[in-house]
Amino acid sequence: MSDALMNGRRIRVLTIVDEVCRRVQGSLGEQVQWTHCSELARIIAAQDSPRQVVS
Repeated sequence: MSDALMNGRRIRVLTIVDEVCRRVQGSLGEQVQWTHCSELARIIAAQDSPRQVVS
């Protein structure tokens, strides 16, 4: 696949994601907590790790 086609496809996907986010924000407003992927990964990793008991 050529770079031009890949770039065009990426731009379309980002445009779609942007529209979805705009609609979610418009519908749910403050009920949505936006976060970065890295923050979401940290939260999930913390939930999956066993908790240490400190005495």
